[in-house]
Amino acid sequence: MHQLGVIMRAISELEGYVQRKMSEFKRTEGLIKRSTELNHRQIALLGHALRHPDQIYTIKSHSSSHNVVHQTARTDLLGLESRGLLVRQKVGKAYYFLPVENLAKELETA
Repeated sequence: MHQLGVIMRAISELEGYVQRKMSEFKRTEGLIKRSTELNHRQIALLGHALRHPDQIYTIKSHSSSHNVVHQTARTDLLGLESRGLLVRQKVGKAYYFLPVENLAKELETA
């Protein structure tokens, strides 16, 4: 019975944690969508980056995902980098863009 009580308490704490994280995520996602400075492609990328913080973005992948030319994808990613939301790294001849650590907090202060 004691072990069952411990398991029930752990499940309850996990449910509370998941609820808090979902609430934080929805609040942050709402901040992104209300931003008038970002275009719909940048908003989509940030939403994806919130859900997948280890994802790597390239100009080519962004161009393919949103069916835009290279220059438009480049402008989108460099714009997010200049706002401090992505970090750029050069690997060979290509640039990789990674979400900054604590992206959700950065979005709240941006």
